[in-house]
Amino acid sequence: MDPRTLLGGIPAVAQAPVSVRKNVMKDARKRALAAAVAEALGTEIAGVAAMIVTASLEKRKINL
Repeated sequence: MDPRTLLGGIPAVAQAPVSVRKNVMKDARKRALAAAVAEALGTEIAGVAAMIVTASLEKRKINL
């Protein structure tokens, strides 16, 4: 039996009271938003780092 289920294959979350299910969904949305923001910041930081390196190379007149 799958440990995520309790009664005959019904997911444990579906058996929980409505307030618990709402909290589970809210937590899942928060985690998804946090992951999206972290990914966007990572991309932004990489872009800024690339601009800094490019500017530094241009300042020193180094061509790659």
